[in-house]
Amino acid sequence: MCHYIYQNVDFFRILLEDGEHDFAAESKAVAAKLTAIESVLVDIHRESQRDVLRNPAGLNDTLLDLISTVSVSDTAPTKQAAAVSRGITARVDAAIGDLERLVATEVAAVNRLALGREVEAASSG
Repeated sequence: MCHYIYQNVDFFRILLEDGEHDFAAESKAVAAKLTAIESVLVDIHRESQRDVLRNPAGLNDTLLDLISTVSVSDTAPTKQAAAVSRGITARVDAAIGDLERLVATEVAAVNRLALGREVEAASSG
């Protein structure tokens, strides 16, 4: 699950880099939505390991802490740990679903706009 989170965070960063080069309002609005989703998954303000004390944890930190806690036990995970795991997993799945919907709709619209502007520039040049 953590790998899935990091894979999508990398995807966010690629989209943000590509989105802010041209079409000011459209791409910035989509970039803000992408950043909002990213901030649910990871701590976007962390600069070092100690920043976990200053900023709220992302779902990746919560999931890693849960895995660490459960892995040190010689017994099966408790009912509480299983419930927390289901809750975190549901929140991660919801955030990834939001990302996928955003990419399929608004990011696709900005990409079509970019392509249209690229074609316009090529035909007028």
